Amino acid sequence: MPNIADNDRLKIFLRQDLLQAQADVIVISQSTDGQVGNNFQKFIEQEGFYPGRNNHLGDVDPRGLVNTHASFKYLVYVVTDSPVGTNYSAIRNIGIKLGKFANENADVQTIACGVIGAEPGELRDIECIKIFGKAFLENSSKELRIHTNNQALFESVEQINISEFNTTSSAKYTFIVSVKRSFGHTAIVPIVNNHDFYYHLAKVKFDEYLTYDAESSDFFSDLHENFKNKWSSGFVETINRFTEGSSQHTFLKLCGELVAYLDYNAANKNQWNQYTDKRTIAKSHVNQFDWISNLIHFRIKNDYLGTAPNVANAIKFLINPGAKLSMLSNRHRAFLLKNIYNSNYFNDDDLEIIFNQFSLWGIKSGNPINTGTLITRILYLDEVEELWNMEPVLTRDEIADKIFPGNLEDAVYDNANIENRKTIESTFLTDYYAETDLLNYELYASAIVAFINHKNTKPPLTIGIMAPWGKGKTSLMHFIEKKLKAFESLPPQIINENDTTLKKEKTATFGLFRKWIDKAKDKFVYNKTLQYPTVWFNAWKFQKNEQIWAGFAYEIIHQLVNQLPNTLAQEEFWLRLNLKRIDQEKLKQKLRLKIYSKLYKSIVGFLLGFFIIFFMDMFHLRQFALLSGGVVTIGSIVSFVLSKRKVSEEKVDFDITKFIKQPDYSSKRGYFHEVEEDLREVMNLLVADGKPAVIFIDDLDRCSPNIVAEVVEAINLFISGDFPQCYFILGQDAQMVAASLDAAYNQVSDKNTSIYREQGSMGWHFMEKFIQLQFCIPVLNDEQAKLFFKNFFSTKTTGVGENENLELKEQVSKLEKKIDSGEKIGNLLTPATLQLEESLKMTDPKKAIQLQEKIIDAAAAQYDDNDPDVLKLIEHLSFYLGTSPRAIKRFINLYRFYKFLQLTNRNLLIQETSSIHLGQWIITMVRWPQLVRAIQWRTDEFINGSTALERAESFEKLIFQHENYGEWIEFVESNTPQVKWLKDFDLYNFMRIIKKDKNSLGNAVKMGIW
Repeated sequence: MPNIADNDRLKIFLRQDLLQAQADVIVISQSTDGQVGNNFQKFIEQEGFYPGRNNHLGDVDPRGLVNTHASFKYLVYVVTDSPVGTNYSAIRNIGIKLGKFANENADVQTIACGVIGAEPGELRDIECIKIFGKAFLENSSKELRIHTNNQALFESVEQINISEFNTTSSAKYTFIVSVKRSFGHTAIVPIVNNHDFYYHLAKVKFDEYLTYDAESSDFFSDLHENFKNKWSSGFVETINRFTEGSSQHTFLKLCGELVAYLDYNAANKNQWNQYTDKRTIAKSHVNQFDWISNLIHFRIKNDYLGTAPNVANAIKFLINPGAKLSMLSNRHRAFLLKNIYNSNYFNDDDLEIIFNQFSLWGIKSGNPINTGTLITRILYLDEVEELWNMEPVLTRDEIADKIFPGNLEDAVYDNANIENRKTIESTFLTDYYAETDLLNYELYASAIVAFINHKNTKPPLTIGIMAPWGKGKTSLMHFIEKKLKAFESLPPQIINENDTTLKKEKTATFGLFRKWIDKAKDKFVYNKTLQYPTVWFNAWKFQKNEQIWAGFAYEIIHQLVNQLPNTLAQEEFWLRLNLKRIDQEKLKQKLRLKIYSKLYKSIVGFLLGFFIIFFMDMFHLRQFALLSGGVVTIGSIVSFVLSKRKVSEEKVDFDITKFIKQPDYSSKRGYFHEVEEDLREVMNLLVADGKPAVIFIDDLDRCSPNIVAEVVEAINLFISGDFPQCYFILGQDAQMVAASLDAAYNQVSDKNTSIYREQGSMGWHFMEKFIQLQFCIPVLNDEQAKLFFKNFFSTKTTGVGENENLELKEQVSKLEKKIDSGEKIGNLLTPATLQLEESLKMTDPKKAIQLQEKIIDAAAAQYDDNDPDVLKLIEHLSFYLGTSPRAIKRFINLYRFYKFLQLTNRNLLIQETSSIHLGQWIITMVRWPQLVRAIQWRTDEFINGSTALERAESFEKLIFQHENYGEWIEFVESNTPQVKWLKDFDLYNFMRIIKKDKNSLGNAVKMGIW
């Protein structure tokens, strides 16, 4: 009786009669039409438990046995065969379902079965045992007994590598054997045997698109704008609005013909796709408008930047089909790498592991150019795709896939006003940051901007946008940036500049350059023009640690200066900023040489005139000498004057950085002190008082631990007070960043056990220190999701009658007047207002957003930290805040922010809450952040539950199961002694006070606070 799992829960028996097995459950295999093995027929007829006849491959059908002669408690039918055969994925699904069934029934301890999946004869029995057994063990704590009468199989089980079995997931193992088995699949053979490129016609059309000769440098940018403006209900109708035979019409049709080979759902595919089988590279469900718009956009600069990921992936595939997947969806690529290889997807380099593994398995095409096509086709076979195309937890993407099944590819976004033609498939699932908001993120952004702009919010301050990878952090940050740009900057003006050069010139000339040099002695004072200027910093672009410190400052300096309104203002600022470093002698020498090179002809002519006069005078030809020499000389003087003016008006055509002594930004970015002075000067000169710079740091969770630590230290330099005119907004997977900080500071952590007791780790300790305001993007619960789909999935507006529309407008107008009059926002947030917003969203979504933003802005203007109600709340909760000014300040900031945020969540059926309840949740965030993290991200295993709500309710249940603090401590010591913060008496007491006030941690999750 060999065991193939190290925990003895999976055993193999050599026994002929399964019905005589000692077990609580007996499993019998059947086909989809109800056929079972002959050895079970008599038992089935005797007991009357007949198998179903309309089943699907992989189904599990448990039957409870009552008043029977059987010794077991349950009979379970599993469907292992169908008219089209069977596959390993179905066997894995049976193992998963059977494991869950066993776990859900307390009276089940042992399950007995044959070799599930081996009966039809298509699959290898040893592989079936490993896949079925592993899937069962992953989902159950019960014992599985597999019976076989095959002596050779029974003996071969002993040869299974137990270590490999225990460390390889059922999904990965099933993936490996399914991929190897797929090589003979009918959908794969044509690609393997094709010695030409499988998508040859697509490649021909793509080359035509890529080499299309534009008639002017602005052709593609002009076409991009015209196409958006002329878009109608369909693509063919739209291009017919362009003059037939014109360059624009020709190129648009060319793009349409290309899309007919790219997308299964392309417009006019039957006419433009010349394949008899109408094969296409993908089934992307991307809107035709977005395909064409992005294809035009790509040709503007032939650059992937700004091109939606799935369109960019299509272009990359056609450029190099042998080394790229025809899987266009970044979301699918991420699922594949995460679920099968437990790695993350950032770019095409991450897919190399797939190409290498397929090559090792001997899966190759007759022509290497078809390699990417072959791999992608295998990955999308049903039995293979179901192993990777999933998310481990319920997310927005998963909800959408369940409601609208099918292979939905990622959407593409465009700036055009296309609200009335968007569908779920073309707007909801995307890897590129969203420009069109369907997730209420613009209202979150409004709340964050209202918080930033509030009179009581003072820099420096760091805001953390927290969420796992792919949950919309970058999109939200871009919405915040868009709202900050609404603050208009002042016109540029350099003090002591009295001439009109700025208005006349478009770029630096020698004459203007000389004036700037002459002003070097004047004090450099610049009007503070930039209000809430934004800067983006991606740390992962800097590959070496020493680059981070000054690279950070370098990006801030350059991006701020580049926000000056024109090139001339930027060039003057750079020159004036660097005057102190210019080697003036070298620069003057360069200018003299430049001027002499432009004027030498006039000087030679002038000398030639004198020579003529002198030479003619020697031969007594004075009259002729004066005439000819005078003409040449005067002409030379005139030429000199005109040339000098021309030189003065010529653009400076040499690199001034060669004359700057220091700092060398490009080669010494690691020495922060060399740019620190510039940074301070740029901040002081350009950033408006009271409207600090906002610095976005994205993708920090992609960086190596040392780089994460470097960025954190750079931020600390700012928020410590050296550069007070800054807000930081960080988008990050907090767990990844904390883990990186743990790794970077592991030696420090070993010597500070008190930090572990208080914060859980050194990484979280640093996170709590440098992020003053944490906003976790809420996960949709079921109730919110229903309303989300109702209001946001269909962006088509609903028509109403003229009278009804006028009445709606009047109601909106009345509400806006009340807001403008200064009426308390709290008095306006009534059910009638909610209903008005809902009606407005159905008829005029843009106006609905504007109204909601108006409410948020008014609430922000009315809110004051010194309001008696706020002070009373602080006094009420002061015991748990303690006397730390930092804790009190953090509480006030969080309370102010979440009061604004409440208004954004009302659109998703999140009920309003009382100030005391909100304050209690914030106290929990300030005092016990470890608990909040455990609820949000399951950072500690002591709390059960697959969702944040389940974990919150589970923790509260644990607390309330213990009548007093002594019982609680005993429980903690017995179960989780390493989690020190759970022993805090204040925590135990505070949870019971929350319950007494009819509040709960679960409500914080439901409200979207956590």
